Amino acid sequence: MPCAWARRRDQRALPVWGRSCPGVDLGYRHDDPGVARDLGPRGITANVVEAGLMEGGMEGPDPETLKVLLSSLSLQRRGHPAEIAAAIAFLASPTASYVTGAMLDAHGGYNA
Repeated sequence: MPCAWARRRDQRALPVWGRSCPGVDLGYRHDDPGVARDLGPRGITANVVEAGLMEGGMEGPDPETLKVLLSSLSLQRRGHPAEIAAAIAFLASPTASYVTGAMLDAHGGYNA
């Protein structure tokens, strides 16, 4: 689930946009740097977290399809929402104040 957050000078994290399905719009990879350029002069950072196959929430694939999907991941498991929340919390924190225009792939090693 791609999800973008902007952090203002007052360190308050604000959601900018989100999608419910991974990989729905690859335009995020191109839009985020533009958003970062536009908002950067105002002290606002903009980043995207792209989550992979997650536990809970939506109905999962059939067992055989799930087995194939998990075998394509380095970690060979679904992610947990708390793991994605931790990535977003980092990007929204003062520790990441110099990180902007980044795409954080949190998908268990799909591209590894």
